[in-house]
Amino acid sequence: MERKLSKQNFLLAITLLFISCTDFQRDNPEDERSLNYIAPSSSSRVSSSSIYVFSSSSVSSFTDTRDDKIYNLVKIGTQTWMAENLEYKTSSNSKCYNNSGANCEKYGRLYNWETAKVACPVGWHLPTKDEWNELIAGNEELAGKYLKAQYWGGTDVYGFAALPGGFGNSDDDFGLEGKQGVYWTASQYSNINAYSVYMYSEGDEVSLYPDNKSDFYSVRCVQGY
Repeated sequence: MERKLSKQNFLLAITLLFISCTDFQRDNPEDERSLNYIAPSSSSRVSSSSIYVFSSSSVSSFTDTRDDKIYNLVKIGTQTWMAENLEYKTSSNSKCYNNSGANCEKYGRLYNWETAKVACPVGWHLPTKDEWNELIAGNEELAGKYLKAQYWGGTDVYGFAALPGGFGNSDDDFGLEGKQGVYWTASQYSNINAYSVYMYSEGDEVSLYPDNKSDFYSVRCVQGY
C-alpha cells in the first residue's frame, strides 16, 4: 500500500510540473525564443502565397513647388515613391481622363511617354522598368493586391494607393477608367514603344507591356535623380 501511494504521488508531481511549465510559456511568449520561436513582425507583411515579404513602409509628404500640390509619400524598402498619381499640368501632351478636371483631381493627369519622362519635379523621376521590378520583387501574381487602393480590389497595406485611372490617346479617346491603372516606365522598348505597368480591378497581378509612346497613361514619381 505504501509503495502504491508513493508512485501516485510521484506521477502527480510530474503532472503538476508539466502544467506549470506550459502555463509559464503561454504567459511569457518572449521566453519561447529559446525554443526557436519567431514572433511575427508588425512592420512587414507576408503574401498569402508566402512567396515574398514586403519591407516595412513609412509615409510622409512632399510639396511640388511648381503648383504647390502636396503629395503623400511612401517608403517601401529602399525606394521612396509618391503615393499619389502625378497631377502636374504640363504645357502640352497631358490631359484629364475624358477631359474632365474632376478626373484629374481623382486620378491625376495622363501623359504621353515623352512628357512623362520629364514631368516629375526636381529630385524625382519617372521610374524605370527595373525600379518597378524592384517594387514588385518577383511577386507579379499578387503585387497588385497590395499596391492598389482598397476601393478597387486592393488591400493597400503599404499606402501606395495605385488608382484605376484608365488611359487616353492622341485622338482624345479614353477607356477603362475604374478598371485598369496604367503607368509609364522610363524604359524604352523600341523607337515607337516603351514599357508600361498594368494593374487590374479583376485580378491581383501586375503586368509590364510595351505600349505606343503616343498613348496617355498615369505617372508615379520615385525619389532620386
